[in-house]
Amino acid sequence: MSDEKKPKPSRYEGSPFYQHVESNSNEKPYVYYNLGVYVTLYNRIKGDLQNNFDGDLATFDTVINDKIKKGLTGTKAEVTELIEEDGKITKVVVNGEEIIETDWVISNAHPTVTIALVKNSDVIRKVFRRRMDNMKNSFGMFTANIKLKPNTIPHLNRNQYIYKNADQWNYTPGKTDRVLVSYYNNANHDGYAEQLDLLTPMLWEEVEEWANKPIGKRGEDYVAMKNIKTQQCIDLASSVIGDLADSVETYYTSTPISYMTYTNTINGTAYGIRKDYTNTMMTILSARTPVKNLLLTGENLNLHGILGVSMTSCMTCAEIIGMEKISEELGVRS
Repeated sequence: MSDEKKPKPSRYEGSPFYQHVESNSNEKPYVYYNLGVYVTLYNRIKGDLQNNFDGDLATFDTVINDKIKKGLTGTKAEVTELIEEDGKITKVVVNGEEIIETDWVISNAHPTVTIALVKNSDVIRKVFRRRMDNMKNSFGMFTANIKLKPNTIPHLNRNQYIYKNADQWNYTPGKTDRVLVSYYNNANHDGYAEQLDLLTPMLWEEVEEWANKPIGKRGEDYVAMKNIKTQQCIDLASSVIGDLADSVETYYTSTPISYMTYTNTINGTAYGIRKDYTNTMMTILSARTPVKNLLLTGENLNLHGILGVSMTSCMTCAEIIGMEKISEELGVRS
């Protein structure tokens, strides 16, 4: 860190989120995880959402915030560096100028991105950095969020997977031969859907030419590509949902570039690092990193999805407070 421009003191200083968490996890380096812990956690989250979430984002925020009593969320706050001292992360630099002193850092960013933030390290070897950089990622997604005309499409409390002459295990770039349909109930719960999500695979090379252009300024070709893809998804879904084409009020789209822009995922990957059951040692990561107080979490470690990242969050927290404490809080045996 240059003496010419020292980071500013953090506006988060003193927030409970950054208080030190006592841990005796060093005494028990190997923890065996009970699936019951994850199922209990998942069922509680699912139950809370089903009982309280009616599709309104404000309601969703209220439910989540009710569960998170402590902590402070910062916006427009990009982590630009993790500063290591004596084998530990001691400072987090935000926007290149603001500094947060910390005892623990948990990152749900892609491991390649996370490790790159530790620019100078005595404990991260080049071979570890190369391993992170060379891990294969899952493909990206094109998503069309469809706003429906009122009372036109019945709501289904399940997803639909629609395909036509598709090889389910392989994807041909540019070909729209499969689509996942996800329904959103309307606020009245009167049996009709308010929105649909249509998702289909999209590889990075299909959008790479627009990747370095700013949001909203990627050109008419990019907009045209998204419109064509949306229509292809609607046409395919209409083979099962007969009235869909005439029920669209408006729509919004995202591509792997959107994932990269807003979540900082490598090449807009939708599910993180690609796991290989024939090579689990190389494709499934631990929550630990070579830096003893820098932990990973999220879809890149174990499984993706709500259940997957809930499981992974338990594994990450166990490195700090121990699985016994988590099991106690959830009321299950570890």
